[in-house]
Amino acid sequence: MRLLPYKAVVTLESKSEVLMRQYHEAAKATGEKPDTYEERTWREGLHVDENENVILPTIWFVKSIAEAAKMLSEQVPGKGKATYTKHFTRGIIISSPDIVLPYKKDTLPSKRIHVPSDGRPGGSKRVFRYFGCVSKWTGTVEYEIFDPVITEDVFLRTLNAAGAFIGIGSMRRQSGGMNGVYCVKDCKFVT
Repeated sequence: MRLLPYKAVVTLESKSEVLMRQYHEAAKATGEKPDTYEERTWREGLHVDENENVILPTIWFVKSIAEAAKMLSEQVPGKGKATYTKHFTRGIIISSPDIVLPYKKDTLPSKRIHVPSDGRPGGSKRVFRYFGCVSKWTGTVEYEIFDPVITEDVFLRTLNAAGAFIGIGSMRRQSGGMNGVYCVKDCKFVT
């Protein structure tokens, strides 16, 4: 039996672009039209560190693997109908910092996309929005596994499903989009 916690040091790589956009409260200039405001302020919705480097927040990877466990609904051997979902939700943390990308806030390219104005799929009123667009990325994420029910095989299987079926960022696979897909390039388990 493995000592707890154990760590999975994982190198991840993009398989599709990542789109990012989060809520911001940049002030609107007097008389500024909505399209002009959007074009001027979209970078305020990027995920950046204190040096204005664009980042992939590690919380995205925590949520991605937890959602994959929920999606798989794989039963824990010897525990009846119990699944791994709660074990991944409560039994894993990420101890590495956010993945810093080779972009500054003012150099990241964008994509202009026609989306529902309320952000809900199928909305009848649509507007153009800009999304930060990262075409390729690679990074290392360190997962600490505290739950003894999560074996190395179960962890790796769930992580692969997270990359393929859940993804990260806006318009990701989980939401029916084609973005945010990633794969495992390397995984080392350490005590």
